[in-house]
Amino acid sequence: MLDGIVRNETEPDVVQVSGGEPTLHPQFFEILDACRRRPIRHLMVNTNGIRIAQDAAFTDRLASYAPGFEIYLQFDSLREGPLRELRGADLRRVRLDALDRLDALNLSTTLVVTVRKGLNDDELGEILRFAIGRRCVRGVTFQPVQDAGRVDGFEPAAHRLTLTEVRRKILEQCPWFTPADLVPVPCHPDCLAMAYALKRPQDGIPITPLTRLIPPEVLLNAGRSTIAFEKDAARQKAFVKAWSAAHGADRRGGGNRATALLPAGGGDGARKGDRLRPVVPRDHHEVSRSSRPRPAHRPQELRPHRPSRRPAGHPVRHLQPALSRRS
Repeated sequence: MLDGIVRNETEPDVVQVSGGEPTLHPQFFEILDACRRRPIRHLMVNTNGIRIAQDAAFTDRLASYAPGFEIYLQFDSLREGPLRELRGADLRRVRLDALDRLDALNLSTTLVVTVRKGLNDDELGEILRFAIGRRCVRGVTFQPVQDAGRVDGFEPAAHRLTLTEVRRKILEQCPWFTPADLVPVPCHPDCLAMAYALKRPQDGIPITPLTRLIPPEVLLNAGRSTIAFEKDAARQKAFVKAWSAAHGADRRGGGNRATALLPAGGGDGARKGDRLRPVVPRDHHEVSRSSRPRPAHRPQELRPHRPSRRPAGHPVRHLQPALSRRS
């Protein structure tokens, strides 16, 4: 099966080892080794976390598969009632013990929440706040419950949530997010939406949303269809261009406008070889809130240099448009 996936995709973005509970399989590590021998960019293990919580040696061995390895950890609720309803047991202690081990190893983890209307859809914000405080957690996935597997007594009209409803509840329960932060994923925009943020508390807000800083056309159209946006070369290039060249989003996007940030000390922040810093200090300058990306200029479109009105040494002097063409 693995060879078929690789043959179809050449270098699969993601392969998730799932089950049942895959960590109970007698050949579990042989399966992971088989995945590692193939050109799979990101390997994930979908688990309830029980063995991770109970077996330190097992978890240590899991960490040996990093980087490019992630735990997809079942995490439906912070309360006893929803856990007993969805899983038949109070698994809160197990989840915390598993996360403590994963934190100690700094092993990349995504919390996976099965969401059922009227049961745990009121704690999405609380789960996000919890996740922000855990070192190992890189993401949270909210999956509306579906009539499949071991789900008993499922009533679509009473229990099902649409993607729009989940998105709305996140916005209601997490005031630091705006609608511009949660955008559809191109491979299935009716079923998938995503947001990126930095764990960077500031002014009482526990994270710094990033998705709003990038023009939607860059997020959605710059590269190929994938859920691993951050590993797509075309989007990486577009991100750096959007952030380093003081370009903003399309004005028609209303509140979804990008803000380019450059060092307060000046210098050519867009020179070749520069890397975008993962955290942008507060003393960086805000530049060009409403400008739009433009294509590269052709020789016949260039006009003479327009002297800067800023004094020599000014930190944003180098941004004055020496060559420009208004459309």
